[in-house]
Amino acid sequence: MKKQKRGDAEAGKGKKRQIVKTGDVVAIPLPDGKYAFGLKIGVKTAIYSITSDRPDKPPIGHRKFLFATGVYADILSDTSWPKVGKDSISQSAVEFVSLGYIRDARAGTYELYSDFFVGYIKPSNMEQCYGLEPVSAWDSHHIVDRIIASLKSERSEWLSDSPWIPFAIDLTNSDHMKRIPVAEVLQ
Repeated sequence: MKKQKRGDAEAGKGKKRQIVKTGDVVAIPLPDGKYAFGLKIGVKTAIYSITSDRPDKPPIGHRKFLFATGVYADILSDTSWPKVGKDSISQSAVEFVSLGYIRDARAGTYELYSDFFVGYIKPSNMEQCYGLEPVSAWDSHHIVDRIIASLKSERSEWLSDSPWIPFAIDLTNSDHMKRIPVAEVLQ
């Protein structure tokens, strides 16, 4: 029997990897055979509000997103969500999407957080955080479940401990980017 090198066993010998950077678009397979698409924006991945029957038809240039959140790095580097395009994104959009909130459930406090401005954490309250995405990283099945729920204008079970449904993101007007109810991006 051939002895396997430690590095080969740990790295999943022969497994392909990809580097996903800001502006890269990945195809996300859905259970119904369709594809959703994610646009890497800073440290977050924004999920386009349009799906397709084909993974090679991403909605490049579309600027309405169901949500934007952190995704585990290994999910993006694994080719199960392959890169399928490039979509330029403005620095102001990266800044807008980077804002989220941190909730300390034990203390009952909120903080605004931006991964765009290094070290930006500001004491806040629930009203100021309304509609923002909680700061976290999600696994692939959680993202798929959230996409399916969002496309139905439903609340994902993964947001059950959150006091509200995060808003969708509309970046169509670079001078007036906004967070809006999910139903509005599905029109």
